[in-house]
Amino acid sequence: MPYEKGSQTLNIIEHPTKHFLKPFYYGLMDGDHDLSTTNDTLAYIMMFDQAAPIRFAMWNFVKEADGKADPHRPAWDWQFVIHHPEIGKQYRYRARLLIRPFTNRDEIRELYEVWAEAFK
Repeated sequence: MPYEKGSQTLNIIEHPTKHFLKPFYYGLMDGDHDLSTTNDTLAYIMMFDQAAPIRFAMWNFVKEADGKADPHRPAWDWQFVIHHPEIGKQYRYRARLLIRPFTNRDEIRELYEVWAEAFK
C-alpha cells in the first residue's frame, strides 16, 4: 500500500517473508499461559469470505531484553481496503474467529474450506 513519507508504517509494510495463500490465518497459543505445560495448545483462527480487498498485516513490536522480537507476542491484523470508494455503494465482508484445541494445520485448512464453501 502506498503511504506518505515519514508516516507511521506499523501495519502498512508487509512482512518480507510471510505470504497468505488463502484468506485465513492461524496462530498457536498456550491455553493456560504456562509455557512449561505442553498439552493445552490452542489455535486462534481468523477466516474471511474473500481475499480482496482484505489486506493482512503481521508484525512483532514487542522486544525481549536482548532486542529481538518476542516470539510469544506477535500481532496480526487486517484492513478492509477500498481503493476507490463510491458514495452510496455498500462494502462488506464476513469473518469468523475460532479458538479451539490445535490438532494439525490440515484440519485448520479443512475448517476454512468447509466454511468458505457456504459462500460460493
